[in-house]
Amino acid sequence: MLVNVTQLLKKFLRETGPTVEVLKITSSSSFSTESEWIAFETLSADPTHAELTAIKKRALADPRYFSRCKDCGAFNPTGLMHDPSTCHACAEQSLGTLH
Repeated sequence: MLVNVTQLLKKFLRETGPTVEVLKITSSSSFSTESEWIAFETLSADPTHAELTAIKKRALADPRYFSRCKDCGAFNPTGLMHDPSTCHACAEQSLGTLH
């Protein structure tokens, strides 16, 4: 379970030249994931701190890439969620599933 939003964004967002990319995680099974860097937004020529913060907030709010657990409130990549609203840790606790 990834609780710290700052750590989450550092691990799953990156700037490559003028583009902000998101590391999209997909699950092919409970025990197997795949990842791919996807272009999210193009930066202006000289992005401000406010612009970078706004892009990070939009990425975090985009359900294609991240979800928030309804039980513990943690943000996680969608591919690391049990279902759209439950993280793996909470599913293990409440449903007894293994991930």
